[in-house]
Amino acid sequence: FAQRLGIRVWRIFRADAAFLLAGECPACRTFHLDREYVAETLGSNHVAVSTRFAKTCPAIAYDIGVARLISGGCALEPRAQRIEC
Repeated sequence: FAQRLGIRVWRIFRADAAFLLAGECPACRTFHLDREYVAETLGSNHVAVSTRFAKTCPAIAYDIGVARLISGGCALEPRAQRIEC
């Protein structure tokens, strides 16, 4: 669509069961997680996300599928935990 519309199109990462929605960073092209989430690497190149805010029905180690955690933040958000997928 980007070429057809003549504009840049940004991706959105969504995992409803983990209450997660993240937009693609224009600087590093990864997805930055809000500090209310914790991500961890699982086996088979999968990543899991847990929520810190959902007390009644939390998402704990929700497998978001094949992804990679990127260490360190980017120029726009130096402390962000980032996911590449």
